[in-house]
Amino acid sequence: MSHVTKIDVVINNLDALAEACQELGGELLLGVTEYKEYYSKKKCTHCIRFKGASYEIGVQAQKDGTFILEADFWSSGGLTGKVGTGGTKLQQQYKCSAVKSEMKKKGFKVTKSWEQDGNIQMEFEKARKSY
Repeated sequence: MSHVTKIDVVINNLDALAEACQELGGELLLGVTEYKEYYSKKKCTHCIRFKGASYEIGVQAQKDGTFILEADFWSSGGLTGKVGTGGTKLQQQYKCSAVKSEMKKKGFKVTKSWEQDGNIQMEFEKARKSY
């Protein structure tokens, strides 16, 4: 029986996804077209792997050029400890990485820190021009 569910985030920046995975101790494997779940492997466009987790996350391309994430969060797979319940840590980290990328393109300096409650605090400072 499969326990695969979609993680509630739409991906439109694979570089930001790769950075988010790395921040959480994982790796985005471009072109790896199968991911492990409860009792089998499922087809995907790319795969996310975390050391110490026996299950993986599938990255599925959509017709509009975006990607969705699918994973099996059954307790024995170990993903919840890596990416949070239902992938919440991965969602948050991806969104921060995507915002950071866009803000840097617009000339902002970005700093990020973790609060005690687990939330991410981001600060943006407009880069000053030197004359």
